Amino acid sequence: MPINDDHPITTNSRNRRDRWLPAGSAALLVGALVVGGFWIARDDAPGESGAAPAATEERSRAVLTAENWVLADYDDDPKYGGELEYNNVGGELNVHWRLAEDYDDYVSDRQDIGPATTLDVLGKESLMWSYADDDHTVIRPVEGAYTLEFRGGGMSRAAFVDLLSQLRLASETEFLDHLPEEAILESERPAAIADILSDIPTPNGFEAAAIPSSALMSYNLTADVTNAVTCAWVAEYADALEAGDDARVTKAREAAGTARSWSALKEMEGAGDMAQWVWEENDQIADGVSGEALQQLVDNCDQT
Repeated sequence: MPINDDHPITTNSRNRRDRWLPAGSAALLVGALVVGGFWIARDDAPGESGAAPAATEERSRAVLTAENWVLADYDDDPKYGGELEYNNVGGELNVHWRLAEDYDDYVSDRQDIGPATTLDVLGKESLMWSYADDDHTVIRPVEGAYTLEFRGGGMSRAAFVDLLSQLRLASETEFLDHLPEEAILESERPAAIADILSDIPTPNGFEAAAIPSSALMSYNLTADVTNAVTCAWVAEYADALEAGDDARVTKAREAAGTARSWSALKEMEGAGDMAQWVWEENDQIADGVSGEALQQLVDNCDQT
């Protein structure tokens, strides 16, 4: 059954919010956006969204336009790709775009499930496997920078194939337009980071602009920022301890001891494990950790 991208994308304009929504808003957990055959447009700065994409802008991502599906999670990382998660009563669809160079590895991995069947998805012959009667995945060949994978759970094969027919290829501009209002775009990220850091002490020389994050959701950005601060204090504490600088050691311990009062972490508590992880790491610094336990903290930060 061919599944083609033959329906135009229309735009439903709405006003852009004036400020980034803080982590404590209702937007923290998920970007609850109901999609249904139309685009939710955002009136943003040129080049981010709100404007028609250039004719040469490749459409190598995909979005769902089916009625009554909620966009619950979204991520986009230029180094690795991205993901959209859509939920419906009893069902879930994950849309992944991964670097073109990863296509062969993912196909090889999925072949462990068993022989693939083929079907046309968005104009390309694609490979499909079923993990179970209600759990299916399809990998679409490379187009532009990415290969696409679609995984659907809680639905029959026929329902999954029908859902695939309601996917549309999207450029980066169209992808950004598809996101809910609370999504944090690149131009908004510095202000969002400053908001998160507003009551968080940082070591001398700490640069907010150097925090490595492309997070679109407030939870993920808060996680990236507080992890970066925690690791900066781990490094400062370890260096001060090695240098025998008691004043710096004390300052690092006192700063780490404030972690449980950081507003951004308190607001994200219960939404995931990150707040607890950051608190536990900082608790160890505040308690004067040393030896192998300190080395483990350092190693953990080196791996992030």
